Amino acid sequence: MNGSQCESLTAKEFKLLAYLNQHLGEICEVEQMIEYLYPGPEGYNINDNAIAALVKRIREKIEPNLKRPQYLLNVKGRGYRLVAEPA
Repeated sequence: MNGSQCESLTAKEFKLLAYLNQHLGEICEVEQMIEYLYPGPEGYNINDNAIAALVKRIREKIEPNLKRPQYLLNVKGRGYRLVAEPA
């Protein structure tokens, strides 16, 4: 981030960040992320909290200020959006 290397991501964190990057600038709904990250029966017991926890861990690694995220944004009631440039 910003020309420097961030902490290593876990496999799930990387997969989620790659998914959001494929949909850069778009709102990605939580259900879509669950289906992508946990396909098949594995996803039946996964809820919004699991995605929120992954997002939090990613933010801890990529955001300069956790209290004011600039890159991985929450779209209230819809999901999350990854942006390349801070607003």
